[in-house]
Amino acid sequence: MSECSSQYRSGLDRVIAKEVQIPFTGPTGLITNHTGRDHQMRQNLDLLLNDLRLNFQLDIQKIFAPEHGFRGSAAAGEKVDDSKDPASGLPVISLYGDNKRPSAEVLEGLETLIFDIQDVGVRYYTYISTLFYCLEAAKENDLNFVILDRYNPLGRKVEGNLLDENFQSFVGATSLPLRHGMTVGELAIWAVKTGKIEGPEPGDGLEVIELKNWHGETCQEISEPWLAPSPNIPSTEATMLYPVTAIFEGTNLSEGRGTTLPFQIVGAPWLNSMVLTLKMRGYELPGVGYRPLNFSPKSSKHQGENCNGIQLFITDPDKVDSLEVGLTLMAEIIKLHPEEFDFFKLDDNRYFIDLLLGTDSYRKLLSKLIENQEFDYKKALAELKEDFAEGIETFKDERENI
Repeated sequence: MSECSSQYRSGLDRVIAKEVQIPFTGPTGLITNHTGRDHQMRQNLDLLLNDLRLNFQLDIQKIFAPEHGFRGSAAAGEKVDDSKDPASGLPVISLYGDNKRPSAEVLEGLETLIFDIQDVGVRYYTYISTLFYCLEAAKENDLNFVILDRYNPLGRKVEGNLLDENFQSFVGATSLPLRHGMTVGELAIWAVKTGKIEGPEPGDGLEVIELKNWHGETCQEISEPWLAPSPNIPSTEATMLYPVTAIFEGTNLSEGRGTTLPFQIVGAPWLNSMVLTLKMRGYELPGVGYRPLNFSPKSSKHQGENCNGIQLFITDPDKVDSLEVGLTLMAEIIKLHPEEFDFFKLDDNRYFIDLLLGTDSYRKLLSKLIENQEFDYKKALAELKEDFAEGIETFKDERENI
């Protein structure tokens, strides 16, 4: 390669450079989307089909696409149907339609699955759920599993609570913290070794093509162009704020979908944004700043309405506590607007915010503010964090020992 040897290189980059080989050569399924690109922004499918097949006899027969589809253009929650890739002619099997796990029928005839998707680094981002589900399917169907590893855009920091297994869902497939600080390859090895996921064993069916020259830099620090992993994470700013504001998807406030600042703003037509901004500044929470901002979403919640909102800025990624900022912001909104604020319930009568947060403890705590404005929220939150601290330390030990 012509780049400096210290430049970040993904697993795909290393394969394309012939530095390492994909160890399995039989009929293969490629789990990927538009983020599966090398340092020159070339699509992995094109490279693996046209460049490497003659060298390694790589036989890609099917593409498997996660949420947002193979080209990454589908909106959040939008059902994605099976299709055919017009460039290669290969079938594209959707893993975000009626079936989020590849069935034995669609895996028939394959010997290997290759996973190459850029994750965001947050438990409720569904690409890692797809990873875990595919690992389980590989185990069940006696397939090899190869991961072309990529960096974690949020760095190595660990935050939040471990997911309570009673709240497992597609936005929380296993017991991870909100921010786990791991690459997808590390996640796979950790999940299998700890028994969280039944998948092929490392070195015996599970192979990770490791990335190189990543030392925990965030997406704002690494010298890589940002390729939006989904339509509403178009920038590094949105990525850094995603673990702060995405919890508002479980409420009746807009989290900025349908605007040019998704996940950087929170608001509603009834929000007193000026007072809210002053309240948040008064907390002096480290690593984050605020300003009031009016906006009108073109889609999603409050579409076409004028919303009063607050814009957040990460000023120091090392100091910010994403969950504390997000929950404190929600608490202040509840205190200002107890009658207008609401939590969303799903069709199965579960609260969506419980699935995002991996517990109902935070919602129950916040609900007390609706009933009693004098409730000592800060003390209760500190006690909750203390309750969750032991689980986080156990996870960190597991992470260090994979």
